[in-house]
Amino acid sequence: MDAMTLVRERIVSADYAGSKLRNYIVHEFRDVFMIRADAITAMRQKRVLVNGQGVLDSHQLADGDCVRVEVNLAHAIQSRLHSLEVKLKYSEPGLAILLKAPGVVWPDVEWAAPALLMLADPPDNHGARLDDGRVVPWFSVNEVEKGVRSLVIVAATEQRRDEVARNIANGLVRFGIYALCHGNVPQSSIDGFDGNVDIPETEVFEKWCLYNHLPVDIFSHVSVKVDSVVKSPSSGHISAVRALVSRAASPNLVLRRFMFTLGYPIAGSQNYTRLLPNHKDKGALLAYLSVEMPSLAYAGQQISVAVDVPPKLLAVCEREVRFYDKRMLRAQSEIDELGSNSDSPRLGSDVSLSVSDTSASDVTLAGDKPAAYVTGFKQFCGHKFRVTPDTLVPRPSTETLVEAAARVLANIGTRSISRVLDLGTGSGCVLLSLLLAIPNARGVGVDISKPALVVARSNSQLHGLEDRSA
Repeated sequence: MDAMTLVRERIVSADYAGSKLRNYIVHEFRDVFMIRADAITAMRQKRVLVNGQGVLDSHQLADGDCVRVEVNLAHAIQSRLHSLEVKLKYSEPGLAILLKAPGVVWPDVEWAAPALLMLADPPDNHGARLDDGRVVPWFSVNEVEKGVRSLVIVAATEQRRDEVARNIANGLVRFGIYALCHGNVPQSSIDGFDGNVDIPETEVFEKWCLYNHLPVDIFSHVSVKVDSVVKSPSSGHISAVRALVSRAASPNLVLRRFMFTLGYPIAGSQNYTRLLPNHKDKGALLAYLSVEMPSLAYAGQQISVAVDVPPKLLAVCEREVRFYDKRMLRAQSEIDELGSNSDSPRLGSDVSLSVSDTSASDVTLAGDKPAAYVTGFKQFCGHKFRVTPDTLVPRPSTETLVEAAARVLANIGTRSISRVLDLGTGSGCVLLSLLLAIPNARGVGVDISKPALVVARSNSQLHGLEDRSA
């Protein structure tokens, strides 16, 4: 029997008497069957025996039964690796660099390094070994964040790990990262940043560096180049940057804080990032691109590992452009619709631009003015309402609320006067649309904002509802 075959035997205790074989195998042989599918496959291949006999996986066990399993370790390791998105990018005695996908956690990476080396063709384990049929995990050196595609340096021993850690601290290891940031990042702002934080923040920043085992001048070891800029409906622009970070075992964290300090946070949901709508479940929209470091096994040689920008990040940029274009089309449609009405009023005494003069290019989408704020009006439930930045722009989905309320009021009958209370009325579009739909209804709109109430009253006058609304 070769070294990659493992045999295990267990005696069934009274606690498992009456249990089905498949359930017993899954629970009691988890140390040899790394995933449930392997246990099922072994039973089908008759590599599981009960009292020396092959039985069905539904066989009921008795107290004192001897269950014997034979495991092909190579198959078991390959099966687990298949479920992990981890690739070996470089190896030398006692050291490996792995590329892991988002979702893979650090224990899996530390296990995968020796496992991949054991199955390499030709075999070249560089220190990978088994202990009682189990793969002995290695030690990860740099951070491994679950939600980020990372290049991870993994060492076979603690001594090797400490050697790499010293090289990182001495600035001999450099990580390349690609990230998507909010805003149109000017290269001049990056080049002009001297790496110093404001005086009031200095003490806090120094404590942060100490806690994360970073030098206080860590920002002077970060270089960033703007790669491209695309339009975004939520941020105005999204900038893709390429960064090089040294003297940090947590380069991802350092870059996040660096861009956050500059005022162009990386898109994501982690510390020192800012959410990007439509991508709220992402930890951070960044990925490792390269690792450069001196070889530990071959004196004078430099290790250089590089990978491509992940398609998922490029797809995010493409989606943002599509969303932006669609929003611009909707804005233009709204402007054209209002402009086509001969009785469309002008935007206001403080605005010299008329609706007919407005185009979507005049609409600033970077969290500033949507089309309705530029034109001063919004269609809702078939009626036109005045809106300003003091009120929310009514959404099409809210029309469902008006329709449902109108049906309820209609069922009450026409003999009694229906009364409606609209809390947080804003522009008054919900209340006034109900009054327009139900002729015998009266209502009151309440809002904490006085400017919003001014807009609501103007809409009541616009639709001739002053006597039925307050």
